[in-house]
Order: sequence, then C-alpha cells, then structure tokens
Amino acid sequence: MKSFQTERVSLASQVSHIKCPTLIVRGALSDVLTDESAEKFARALPNGRWVRIEKSGHNVQGDNPRALLDAMTTFFREVSIA
Repeated sequence: MKSFQTERVSLASQVSHIKCPTLIVRGALSDVLTDESAEKFARALPNGRWVRIEKSGHNVQGDNPRALLDAMTTFFREVSIA
C-alpha cells in the first residue's frame, strides 16, 4: 500500500497534464489547504487559477455555497464556458 506522501508526489507529477482551465477553490478557514499551496497548485496548471472563499472551511460547498457559485460563475465567464 502506498503512503499518503507517495500518492501526493505521484499526483503532483501529473498536474501539468491537465490542459483545461481549472479553478482551485480554497475555503478561507481551511486547515487542509493554505493560500500558498492553492497558489502553487494553480501555478502548476497550464491554465489554473485559484480563489479563496470567505466564511468557509475545507467543505466550501457546505459552508458557503452562494460564494462558491459566484466564484464558479465568474470563472466560467472568464474562460468562456458559461
């Protein structure tokens, strides 16, 4: 069985293969993903962006669904998907 760290390194090596526009969403109160990590993740993507959702922890969709929807709608408009 692979360790969490081994899995993480393996996944990280595949990030550059994602070609579609990608939005990394971070809950401002999350203790799982930091601003720095979200920014680094987004920079590793060919067309990545990140957004911080206020008044939410790691479970953004449950903590602040309205702000998540607003962020996603803005992102989709910017990348001409909506």
